Amino acid sequence: MAIDMFEPRTLLAAVQNSKRAPSVLRDRFFGNVRTFDTKTVDVDIAYSDERTLADFTSVEMGATFNERPGYVTRTYRPAYIAPARICTAEDALKRAPGENLYADMGPEARAAAIVARDLTDLDKQISRREEWMASKALFEGKIAFGGKGADAEISYWPEEEAKKPFTEVATKWGETGADPLGDIAAIADTVADRCEYFPSEVWVGSKAIIPLMKAIKADKGFDALNIVMGNINPQANTQNFYSTFGYINVNGVQMKVIVYKGSYFDGTKTVHYVPDDEILVAAPEAETIRAYGVIPVADVAANTTSYVTGDRVPSSWVEAKTGSRVIKLASAPVLIPTEVQAFHVGKVL
Repeated sequence: MAIDMFEPRTLLAAVQNSKRAPSVLRDRFFGNVRTFDTKTVDVDIAYSDERTLADFTSVEMGATFNERPGYVTRTYRPAYIAPARICTAEDALKRAPGENLYADMGPEARAAAIVARDLTDLDKQISRREEWMASKALFEGKIAFGGKGADAEISYWPEEEAKKPFTEVATKWGETGADPLGDIAAIADTVADRCEYFPSEVWVGSKAIIPLMKAIKADKGFDALNIVMGNINPQANTQNFYSTFGYINVNGVQMKVIVYKGSYFDGTKTVHYVPDDEILVAAPEAETIRAYGVIPVADVAANTTSYVTGDRVPSSWVEAKTGSRVIKLASAPVLIPTEVQAFHVGKVL
């Protein structure tokens, strides 16, 4: 019995068994993946860990009661992303790029190959959008969903300016009197004070890394005998556009210095996922969630709609008038930094 690759279960199995396109910020900070069979997701956002001490009491008193630490429960509706491609009869008759001139591939096989390539490309598009969402969640504390049929925003940071995980340094890096290493140490202390983690990574914008490296070079502690203040040994991952520059010692903790130059095109210009003039002091072990909502899948022939959970849900149908096959890959992601104080942004230029 022949297998129809366009049958929903076959398409779904093929997509679920395939590797996702790499996404640096998403994969590093939002690796806790959950799927929901609902349109909305309820999440508790922790704003601070006040580290209160338990009160002394007596046996006669029995217990002392206190309030739960500061958090807020929010309901998020995941964004709906559904890029699609059309494979026409003409496409199926043309030789595919890279296909042998004399290859014995019929139109049906060629159409199947086109759809497989399209699924891979659509997955990359969704992964880039998820990377954009990760960047916005970490560096701006909010994600604005704008597009065709969508116009909403979700926020993560506290409303009070003083409690937001954001610091603009008094003296910009590169100016006289600037102290990049001191600024990083101060932000790291703030993270440690507000949550239960001491940060172990600092992600640096492509322009901010220049004055930071100059400050490290000028710091005599890096050359002191038997004193390890850091180790600078740049190693690049050219496939994913990031480099690990080494480690710096911040209050006795070795923090990894990372420069990520991944970018996207916003319609007018190329934008880096890590802003050029900012840094992110982060505790990667802090709790986050990458949630995916349910996806409606219509069966035109049966005149029914089913609901499927997963990070990628493919569907396909044939347009009756044109004979063209449409392939769609849908996803409903929302990236949530539930412990927002573990990711502190510094504007340094």
